[in-house]
Amino acid sequence: MVPPNSCGSCRRCCQGTLVRARASDIERWQKEQRYDIIICLKTWIDNSTFLMHKNGKDECVFLTENGCDIYETRPEICREFPKTQERVDEFKCLLDWKTHEPKE
Repeated sequence: MVPPNSCGSCRRCCQGTLVRARASDIERWQKEQRYDIIICLKTWIDNSTFLMHKNGKDECVFLTENGCDIYETRPEICREFPKTQERVDEFKCLLDWKTHEPKE
């Protein structure tokens, strides 16, 4: 069962995964003049998908100690998480998604 998308702010979903940006994300960032985000696109996968750079800790480059630095305009794949997680059974969040308390 896929848990509801209630974020407990553990930031685990931003670590060790590929962050993809769709053409619709790029179009939105162009309209918003968010070239700081666009320059972080690393690899063109196909006509509609790009990968974003990671930092040296295998995390999304926009992940900070305070959370997502681009939260208000984050990629659609991040907004849709965990529905977009290919192997959702393997995703192990550090927090219980019902209580937002650390799992025992």
